[in-house]
Amino acid sequence: MRTFSPKDAIETVVLTMDFTADLNSGETLSGAPSVTVVVVQGTDPSVSSMLVGAPVISGNTVQQVVTAGVDGAAYGVTGGCGTSQGRILAIGGILPVQNAYLH
Repeated sequence: MRTFSPKDAIETVVLTMDFTADLNSGETLSGAPSVTVVVVQGTDPSVSSMLVGAPVISGNTVQQVVTAGVDGAAYGVTGGCGTSQGRILAIGGILPVQNAYLH
């Protein structure tokens, strides 16, 4: 599991989840990727509103725009995607949200 760079609650950023290490030679990401977000530290009654639009495949990565969040909270982000070899892969990470002056 990785930790994404901290974001401020007022920022809108693109999270990139790189599947390169999980792909076999010649295998590519395909289909409709998915991204979920849950609170793992703190509270956020509107966690589902962090995801902006649908995730997209870009080469060996899945990208998702995220916004908002609660200062001091940490979020578990999971990206999933099918592959050209019929596999389904998932990558997870922690997204900390903190005031910009702290990072």
